[in-house]
Amino acid sequence: MKDIINRFITIQARHGIFFRSEVTSELLIQNNNYVFKQIPKELFAKDPIFDEKNRIEKFYNRLKDGHHYCYGFFDQDNAVVFYMWISYPESTSILVPWVFKTKLVVKPCTAYIWDCFTAPQYRRRDLYKKGLLRAKALCAQQGVEQVYIDCTNDNIASQAGINSAGFKIFFAYTVRRVGALNFVNQDARKGVTVVLSGKGYNIVL
Repeated sequence: MKDIINRFITIQARHGIFFRSEVTSELLIQNNNYVFKQIPKELFAKDPIFDEKNRIEKFYNRLKDGHHYCYGFFDQDNAVVFYMWISYPESTSILVPWVFKTKLVVKPCTAYIWDCFTAPQYRRRDLYKKGLLRAKALCAQQGVEQVYIDCTNDNIASQAGINSAGFKIFFAYTVRRVGALNFVNQDARKGVTVVLSGKGYNIVL
């Protein structure tokens, strides 16, 4: 009985901010010393950047779930020094993994950038900002009109990179996990819908 009670009273919380940016086909792409391109799945088992935190298995599972767009910067030795996932539906809305197994509903003509990572030795080189700019340009080529990204309230470095890439704050949110249930609170902004789904909520961008 005690285990059952603990399961339902355990509370976790994530406080974060969603950012949004408009994209146009005329979006300027900054030049840099790294090549930005899609990362082939074979590199998930080879490149050192994917060794940490059991990323290999997690990324392969993402591919199985239909998330095919992992892009990144490659250095002169063709090693991945930065990567990000970009989700944009080609026809119908898609579900993207989010906080505490909650899902984001990404609608056509919109995109969501998530799980961005820079190799430690390549940080402080503006790769995050440049990657976001490249991602927006890529999305524009795919007919995307608005791009979203989010981070936690306390991730000041990420917020700075997002702002410098032309994103603006869209809304703040809190996700609470109580036992096996998820609850989403967000400030009132147009264009955002929170819908009940299974044991929690999905947020529709």
